[in-house]
Amino acid sequence: MKFISIRDLRKDTAGLRRDLEANREIILTANGKPIAVMTRVGPDDVEEEILAIRRARAKTESQQQPASDSRHDQPPAGDRAR
Repeated sequence: MKFISIRDLRKDTAGLRRDLEANREIILTANGKPIAVMTRVGPDDVEEEILAIRRARAKTESQQQPASDSRHDQPPAGDRAR
């Protein structure tokens, strides 16, 4: 996996295109911290790539959320409207 800084991106966008052809993904960094993933796509697979990324993100987010406990979904007994 290749990492590239925002500064390097600004200096060498042609190099970035070459790198994307050689590597499927490149991690974009700011101040040494990852901020984005750039991925190679073609005109015929843009929609498929976006859907795959969204599915993966949704799956990851759903796995990180704790299971809901219905007892905690209701206000305490003294706070319930009568």
